[in-house]
Amino acid sequence: MRFVNVSAEPVTVLWLDYQKQRVRYMDLTPGQSYDQTTYAGHLWVVTHADGAAVALYQATAEAAQAVIR
Repeated sequence: MRFVNVSAEPVTVLWLDYQKQRVRYMDLTPGQSYDQTTYAGHLWVVTHADGAAVALYQATAEAAQAVIR
């Protein structure tokens, strides 16, 4: 899954583990993107610096792009 931050703020990408606990993976500055290996069904949450959720994504079997606005 590719995460793309097109927002004006930095964000954090976190995986929700099997107990639904947040596991930090990457901080993205505005305009930054990165590719994350994952499995279909995995849940990913994107937050602002204060921990407030911006978006929630569920990985699919096909390549996908998560655009954070």
